[in-house]
Amino acid sequence: MKDASGNIAEVTSVKIGFRTSEIKDGLFLINGKRVLIKGVDLHEFNPNTGQVINEKITTLDMERMKQLNINAIRLSHYPEPEYFYDLADKYGFYLIDEANIESHGMGYDRSKGKSLANNLDWTKAHLFRTRNMVERDKNHPSVVIWSLGNEAGNGYNFYQTYLLIKNRDKTRPVQYEQARLEWNTDIFCPMYMKIPDIEKYARNYNDRPLILCEYEHAMGNSEGNLKDYWDAIEKYPNLQGGLIWDWVDQGLTDKNEKGEFYDLSTGKISISNKFRFTNLNKFAFSYKITANGNAFLSEDLPVLDIAPEQSKQILIDISKVQAEPGVEYFLTLYAKTTVAENLLPAGWEIASEQFKLPVESDKKSFDISKTGKVSYKEGASLNIYGDKFSIEINKKSGIITSYKSKGKELLLNGFGPRPAFWRAPTDNDYGWKMPRICRLWKQAS
Repeated sequence: MKDASGNIAEVTSVKIGFRTSEIKDGLFLINGKRVLIKGVDLHEFNPNTGQVINEKITTLDMERMKQLNINAIRLSHYPEPEYFYDLADKYGFYLIDEANIESHGMGYDRSKGKSLANNLDWTKAHLFRTRNMVERDKNHPSVVIWSLGNEAGNGYNFYQTYLLIKNRDKTRPVQYEQARLEWNTDIFCPMYMKIPDIEKYARNYNDRPLILCEYEHAMGNSEGNLKDYWDAIEKYPNLQGGLIWDWVDQGLTDKNEKGEFYDLSTGKISISNKFRFTNLNKFAFSYKITANGNAFLSEDLPVLDIAPEQSKQILIDISKVQAEPGVEYFLTLYAKTTVAENLLPAGWEIASEQFKLPVESDKKSFDISKTGKVSYKEGASLNIYGDKFSIEINKKSGIITSYKSKGKELLLNGFGPRPAFWRAPTDNDYGWKMPRICRLWKQAS
């Protein structure tokens, strides 16, 4: 701003970035490259202050995301404070900016007129919240996708918000889960779609990518199938990842307080670079061999010059491993940062993988003649006697019913070790009827 005399009275600045974000040939591209969304859905939450957050806790969240190789965040289900986008720009995250629109409780049924998505009395409200998000956040390069909202049905009001964004910003795709495969979403972004179903989509549709806006429900004692999902995602080009629900459990603090291997027998290992823009030569690689958990050998590897999306075989000398009876050998590989960058300290382990080496001894692990005398007596049960101990095994069930040491019974009421295929159900288990579906496993125990 200048005053009446032309002198500069005030200056302000904003950091910007240059990148492209687009759907092309049915794929989601950043800077012309197909990327995979390895993301999380984020609610505003602090274990000490609840829904009151600040820049410090946000930075901590992002630091942990970097440590866990998270590259994308869906702002579920509302835009974040302005400093959030500055941090995402600085440290490098793909953001899905989501309008503060959800009318879940009203239902989705268009025919009965319950869904607010088709209620014209609410058109201005939908447009107001969408416009506010776009106008405030449009200059942040970290925002690569706009989201129309969450679980609010689909219809006229979301057709209008889609058109509003497209008329205002032609540089980003728009997504909306409730649109499914209607025209007002550029990305098919279902919730919790099963693996066979996403594979079916991949084989039958090619007009837009599939990115799961929610999957891998991780609240409570949950999570699973992650490898199975990613085996499918990495198999089909138009499956481009997903966002785990969700980043952190909303729990308050108690105030009382893999690379694929080829031939391990010769030490050959294949290392694949799944980054899209980063060479692995910026990381330090090392390995460790353990014998029954004890350190046996550890060495640094030379710098690995592996370009993005490329693989290279390395050779690890395992000839020093001489098999001993009863000893298991494991090889663990590590990749660590070499300099402090983007919230990660130097020496931070960004990846590791462990392999059991096929090294075994043909010798017996012990000489039974040196262990003392053991005798047994067989009748209705099998009784084993040794120096200062005895064991009784039920021949029908296979369960140990008595175990004595120096004449003292160590089992309570003959209840010895036995298989257990059951645990107490959690809230998540009731959601998918686990106690009923899996009841046979309780009986099997």
